[in-house]
Amino acid sequence: MVEPDVPQRTWRVPARIETARLVLRPYTLEDVAAMDDVIPANREHLLTFLPWAVDEPVGTEKRTELVEKFIADFKAGTAFTLGIFDRATGEFIGGTGLHLRDHPGHLEIGYWLAEHRQGEGLMTEAAAALTRVALQWSHSPFVEIRCSPANARSRLVPQRLGFALVDTLETTCGSDAREELTELWQLTPEAFLDSPASAEARPALVDGIGSPLAWPV
Repeated sequence: MVEPDVPQRTWRVPARIETARLVLRPYTLEDVAAMDDVIPANREHLLTFLPWAVDEPVGTEKRTELVEKFIADFKAGTAFTLGIFDRATGEFIGGTGLHLRDHPGHLEIGYWLAEHRQGEGLMTEAAAALTRVALQWSHSPFVEIRCSPANARSRLVPQRLGFALVDTLETTCGSDAREELTELWQLTPEAFLDSPASAEARPALVDGIGSPLAWPV
């Protein structure tokens, strides 16, 4: 199911999402130093499939500007960029979020994970939580994951969670405007109920002042 053009709507996403091993939350300016360490250190790991990594390291001043924009967009409800943090240690280990991009009528999950934390099932855990949030909290008509067919680790995430592959597009990617194939994986609220994603425990949700949020009945 590929979405037709629809008007912009107002979205809401919890300020903090906690799973068994992870915390997903908006970046703060206090995260800039950790981002300056972790993201450039993973540049070669990320560059294969994430064109924005070519600009790394962007430097503290530019990173601060980016985080300020992430914060403003989250408050405005126009993009929900989140950091991935180890719940036990607080270590910054990756990035994710619920995005609108060029399709304002539904939410899309994006993600990356530091190379040294690959292979632990963490990204599947994070994506399962965001899938439930998108469908049952934010009430997206479906949730989408886009990835390269060549990115075996990335495409395993929607496969494991029960997403359906609905299309493969040729897209323009990166500053060099190269043509690449992009797979569209989608999950509807109805399909979610019988999917592996629904078998994952509900994450704990927290609002912007630290108060617990109840899941909709």
